[in-house]
Amino acid sequence: MQKISKLLLVTILLSSCTSGKKQYSYTPIEIGDAIFVTPEILRTEKLHANIYDLRILDSVLIMRSDDGNGCFQLFNKKDFRFIRTNGVYGRGPGEFHNDMVEIKIIDDSVQIFQLQKNRLNIYSKNTFLNDSLPIAERVVNFDTYRGNFETFPLKGYYLSRPTIKTRFALYNCYGQFINDYKKFPKFERNLNEETCDYAVRQFCFTEPKPDLSKFVSLTYVGGILVSCHI
Repeated sequence: MQKISKLLLVTILLSSCTSGKKQYSYTPIEIGDAIFVTPEILRTEKLHANIYDLRILDSVLIMRSDDGNGCFQLFNKKDFRFIRTNGVYGRGPGEFHNDMVEIKIIDDSVQIFQLQKNRLNIYSKNTFLNDSLPIAERVVNFDTYRGNFETFPLKGYYLSRPTIKTRFALYNCYGQFINDYKKFPKFERNLNEETCDYAVRQFCFTEPKPDLSKFVSLTYVGGILVSCHI
């Protein structure tokens, strides 16, 4: 691993995320000039203890934030006016058991993964933004691994970070398990497999490219950025 400008950050380009091809190629990241960005302060009449995620869909800010009634708060992007709460808590159709969810905007759809149910709810943009109690147009239940993080589509498949045993898991479009990937990045210090496994799965951020052709995974421990494709 190279140290670039005192940052322990390296890109590992994987030739494959399947079990057949597991060779790394290392590419140092080119660090450009820093730019100054003036933050915009969001002022709204609705208070939030914590905001865990924020996504933008058309003119709407979708915040993953628990207000006691639901796990998503919708605001107007221009004037920060509160619109309503989505992801209402309950046991009925369209309701959520808790706020253990992840949200991604994929093309014109809103995809919400419920960690407790291991289920992906897919909504059309209009349904999620306009219905008071949105009902998913499509539901995908995932098998094999009972828990997953950061589940998203990728070239007609679904990819996730399971909570146990493996690094990435690949599913077909119906949520049926296909294969997993167990190779860990090389940390600067020698760490045993259990420590590497915990660091990569628990202290990690994974996100697809906008065109869904590849995905990147940033491991906080060791500062390792991995770019993968199937």
